[in-house]
Amino acid sequence: MSKYPTIIEQDTNYSFTIKESANLSFNKIREYSSSFFKMLPTNLQEKLYNDILHGACELDSEPKLNAYMFALGKMHNAKLQRAYDKLSADFCSEQSIDIIDYACGQGLGTICYADFLKRSSSNQKVRRIILIEPSKLALARAALHVTHLFPDAEVITINKGFDDLTSEDLYAERETPTLHIISNVLDMGTTWEHEGFFDLQNFAELITQTVDGKNEFVCVEPLFGYEPKDEKVDLFMNHANIDTYYSLNRSKGEFVSGESWSCVIRVGRIHKNVDDGVEYDGTRLVSADPKKISGEYIIKDGTTEIRDYAFHECKSLTSVTIPKSVTEIGHEAFMGCSGLTNITIPERVTEIGHEAFCGCSGLTSITIPEGVTVIGMWAFCGCTGLTSITIPEGVTKIGFEAFFGCSGLTSITIPESVTEIGDKAFNGCSGLTKVEVSEDNQNYCSKDGVLFSKDMRFLIKCSGGKKGTYTIPEGVTVIEFLAFSGCSGLTSITIPEGVTEIEFRAFSRCSGLTSITIPEGVTVIEEGAFCGCSGLTSITIPESVRSIGSGAFKDTALYKNKDNWNNGVLYIDNCLINAKPDVVPSEYTIRQGTRVIANFAFDDCSGLTSITIPESVTEIGNFAFDGCSGLTSVTIPKSVTVIGDGAFSECSGLKSITIPEGVTEIASYAFSGCSGLTSVTIPESVTEIGNGAFEYCSGLTSITIPESVTKIGYGAFRGCKNLTSITLPKCLLTQIGDKIFYDCSSLTITKTNDDLPFDLF
Repeated sequence: MSKYPTIIEQDTNYSFTIKESANLSFNKIREYSSSFFKMLPTNLQEKLYNDILHGACELDSEPKLNAYMFALGKMHNAKLQRAYDKLSADFCSEQSIDIIDYACGQGLGTICYADFLKRSSSNQKVRRIILIEPSKLALARAALHVTHLFPDAEVITINKGFDDLTSEDLYAERETPTLHIISNVLDMGTTWEHEGFFDLQNFAELITQTVDGKNEFVCVEPLFGYEPKDEKVDLFMNHANIDTYYSLNRSKGEFVSGESWSCVIRVGRIHKNVDDGVEYDGTRLVSADPKKISGEYIIKDGTTEIRDYAFHECKSLTSVTIPKSVTEIGHEAFMGCSGLTNITIPERVTEIGHEAFCGCSGLTSITIPEGVTVIGMWAFCGCTGLTSITIPEGVTKIGFEAFFGCSGLTSITIPESVTEIGDKAFNGCSGLTKVEVSEDNQNYCSKDGVLFSKDMRFLIKCSGGKKGTYTIPEGVTVIEFLAFSGCSGLTSITIPEGVTEIEFRAFSRCSGLTSITIPEGVTVIEEGAFCGCSGLTSITIPESVRSIGSGAFKDTALYKNKDNWNNGVLYIDNCLINAKPDVVPSEYTIRQGTRVIANFAFDDCSGLTSITIPESVTEIGNFAFDGCSGLTSVTIPKSVTVIGDGAFSECSGLKSITIPEGVTEIASYAFSGCSGLTSVTIPESVTEIGNGAFEYCSGLTSITIPESVTKIGYGAFRGCKNLTSITLPKCLLTQIGDKIFYDCSSLTITKTNDDLPFDLF
């Protein structure tokens, strides 16, 4: 077997190359995944974000951050780890197994199993991993994660929802034991209209066909919002409440509620949690039973480690005494202990783990010792009872969303030692009026209760409790994502000259704002920048703005003003923002004077057959006409210099396109899936053709790439089955991606450069 696994793509449009050893830490995996994610075009990041909104609307996601994308699965992590702890000794002793991970998401179920093997010091080998996920991007990222963890395993990706699965998809040799991980069946639905309340019978039957009942286990992680009804499902289906489970009582033919939580079964048999009270493993405190622990608890002297999830959801716990011997408090150790009112962390502890006290809403005070250097991600997230906290000198890192939703916090002081403050660390702190930073801090500073980078170029976070008017200081160039998010008390904000970028959701939910002027020089208004500003009736957008993200002005009063609409199309200050698919006419002429067509503006306007773009337009945004399958004719004027990622993707009715002079790059996936496209004219101004730019344009028979092109991205012409000939320019050299002509079965290449690499198919 090769050093790296085989990635078998089944209707998956993303690929990657493994370049280093798979013996990597958790953080290293996150780093690799982040690198992969950042390589993806912005439009795909936006697509992912939209997918997240459909599946989990409460998640205020930042698509640029891998850590947060991975964190989508963190809500399931503790329950999965408990599940694996209930696996039978017989199964754990197997030398080799297969894994089938349904609704794999970011691959968390399999990643957690890798952690389980490590914790249990098991030598068990994973031979094959089958990842099943309806989101293509999530599937690719899951494959990347598990590839690094299991370098000797064959990794197979299946891009399907459970409705489309067949028994052939789930092959596994019967002599190899198989672990079926159903991470969240709710995500396996192919549509969201039914809010996940779908019939599980077909899925259960499929699993029954695949599982032979001998050496196979089914692990089902809790379903959020799912209430079992009358389905005859011979599988364990867990409710959102971790203290109950549902299983089919064969004798009665109905679902019954159990007394304790478990989510691993041998097919046909429930394995219950039989732990009593608090479990110790030598000097390690392993777990506590939420049903059996309440009031005050004193941890045994000599304990050195409080393991991950140890007191998870012990809601009746009101006080805990931690001995001085403890040096480590694990991830989610006290997560959900809502009855806990105060706690003192011993001096030998150096790191507060991820989500260690997340959801401890009753916590009013906490003492952090001088020895702590790291406050992990979500460490105090949702601790609404905290009014103040002292971060001691010595802390170098405050993790992502560390104090997210601590609405009771009124002030916070950041010491000199802090070198890194994670994104959204103080987001949702609506009562916060004061943020102070030590004058000696080399990375950050504060002014008027607002957090900045040391050089005052980046405005990081305005206190959520700030009210009235605020003038951003001169010298600021970037208003970072979520910088003013939730500052509902602000009625006026002045943005100075010199600001060039307003990032993702920078002013979201500033409901007190009624008007704002964006100064000349701003070039980018990112996704959701002003979404939820319900009082916003007026905004000035300068000519310098060349890109407007999707939903930038969603849920503002601007949407309600009828004067801003024309035949189902929304205009704001000479920018075309959005079109209603069911209202916009089949033939539409964009208003004269329009400069920018925003990202996703005409997304899925399948009834649109013709669009006329005026000479005033300079930029067509990412996925601006994505899914306009009825579009047959479009003329791109010479004024256009930027055609965004996926701008005309899935416009299957489009017959021909002429790209104007002045365009230097055909962006990634710009014409992906334009199966009706028979003619493309590429001007000499183009120097780069992006990833998948013309993939699956099956109507193309020939294309001329001008000598000006120096770079062609991965899979640029993939799936162009009727493409018969192409001449590549001499200057391409090594600036050429893999699989450019993958699945171009009719193609012959005229090679003009002997040094040109031939990994093109």
